[in-house]
Amino acid sequence: MTKYTEVNSNFGANGPFFHIIREGLKGLVDGDDYFDMLADDVIVEYVISVPGYPKRVKGRKRVINLTATTTAICRCRAQTI
Repeated sequence: MTKYTEVNSNFGANGPFFHIIREGLKGLVDGDDYFDMLADDVIVEYVISVPGYPKRVKGRKRVINLTATTTAICRCRAQTI
């Protein structure tokens, strides 16, 4: 669990991807949480995208919301398999 999201899965903010990013940037950026490491006005551009998924997201809150939404969708799909 993080202060931004309660997601605790492979897709969530405590998942392996975010853990690797936090470890790789340890000592180089401020913040204990992955989302703390993002500037308020961060711009994330996705080179590869799927229909209905944005190619560009601006702002930490929007990145958090997109991550939470995507995680919820992935969790629902995983339960139906």
